[in-house]
Amino acid sequence: MLELAAGMIIGRFAQTGSFDARVLQNDFHPFLGWEHPRNAVLDATKPGAAPSQIHTDAKGRSITPLAFVKPRLTLVVTGGSTMFGVGSSDNSTTVPSLLEKQPVVLNPMGYLRQVSSLADLVARVVLRVTSATAPAQDGGEGPPTRADTSNVLARALFSAEHYAAMKAMTELQGGRFHMVLQPTAYTLPDFDLSRLTDRPIAAHQAQKTYENAFYQSLSIYLGRLGGIDLSHGLDDDPGESYVDNYHYTDEGANRLAGRILDALEPEIARLAREKAQ
Repeated sequence: MLELAAGMIIGRFAQTGSFDARVLQNDFHPFLGWEHPRNAVLDATKPGAAPSQIHTDAKGRSITPLAFVKPRLTLVVTGGSTMFGVGSSDNSTTVPSLLEKQPVVLNPMGYLRQVSSLADLVARVVLRVTSATAPAQDGGEGPPTRADTSNVLARALFSAEHYAAMKAMTELQGGRFHMVLQPTAYTLPDFDLSRLTDRPIAAHQAQKTYENAFYQSLSIYLGRLGGIDLSHGLDDDPGESYVDNYHYTDEGANRLAGRILDALEPEIARLAREKAQ
């Protein structure tokens, strides 16, 4: 009876996602932001897309399938839902996991250096992937239908200050920091907004106007933050890359991982030379 009672209690309160179909709640940390349930299976399916489930580890992080006891290079990927894996089929097709699978660079000894996206703050490289914040409301009900860009410069400076703090903390640990502007449907020059049916087209147009203004303002600080501008990194194939305005298909995530790796290759090669000396 004691075991039965214990099982019922665990099934009611444990954040594993394996006992029933209840909604798992994210926890808000005052410094870290929103944290996902630990050791859970989360439904990351987007409307109209194929079913998607993302597994989290004991710290609520999206798991990358490959495991390396002593990785030659550690790549920490931080970001929002796009990096977590919303839109991806499963953990193996998220951007961090696809980065992990890429052959990177041969060191002078001829051994392959392999990327691991173990989420450890003491890392060789920290990659910050950011997307624009939402536009200010225009005072009406529902989503905004016009973009108020009056606060764009202030928001860009606010964001840049946070990234500068991340860069400083990373470098104190001997790592390298890169802030990457990621592509979205709104950064596409000719994206058909009528494909997005969750809100009126005018609301998406307002979002597009605001986001591009925000990216333009934030790009002022790229040089100071080891910035990499990939906001147009998927322009050549928008139809197969997005499941909605932000999130990527498996193909889109794979192509973005390749673009990120191309941008980081000089840094990785330099790290390889330093270690070989």
